[in-house]
Amino acid sequence: MALCSCSIEYNINVRFQAKIAELQKLLESMQSVEDEVQALREKNSALDQEMELAATAQRQSSGGVWRWFGGNEK
Repeated sequence: MALCSCSIEYNINVRFQAKIAELQKLLESMQSVEDEVQALREKNSALDQEMELAATAQRQSSGGVWRWFGGNEK
């Protein structure tokens, strides 16, 4: 009977170690995805800043309707 008990414990231990390895792999994968999301957020932020700067430059260079009324069209 003791042999059977050891065998069961061994099988449980093997399954437990396999589950731990599976969870470690999953955590590594999640970290990789999290790193990629952070990189995309930073890229998106940089693009937003570029777009805002371009829009500001466009507004400043355009004189709008007042330039047109004044005859200073470019």
